[in-house]
Amino acid sequence: MAERKTGLRQFVDFYEEFLPDHEELSGIFDAANSKEEFARTAVEHGGKHGYKFSEDDVMRVMNASENRLLERLSTVHIRTIPNTAAVQDKLFSTVGCCW
Repeated sequence: MAERKTGLRQFVDFYEEFLPDHEELSGIFDAANSKEEFARTAVEHGGKHGYKFSEDDVMRVMNASENRLLERLSTVHIRTIPNTAAVQDKLFSTVGCCW
């Protein structure tokens, strides 16, 4: 269990601390067309820079972040949106990944 937390934490550190200082990587991550592609890209480039986390770690952080964001939207707002699936896709593209 401790290893799982370590992987999650390493991904968060990579995303929050390393990536902002390495703008040359932003285009690579912006080009990801799905969560799975984003996760593969993160694992590849994180590993190249000494971070150790799995695609599952990335997906868990992204899903938890999306869930927190969706919880913040009121049920009333969700019900007034004609295509909730499209909104969720837009949320992913807007928040990019995590926050």
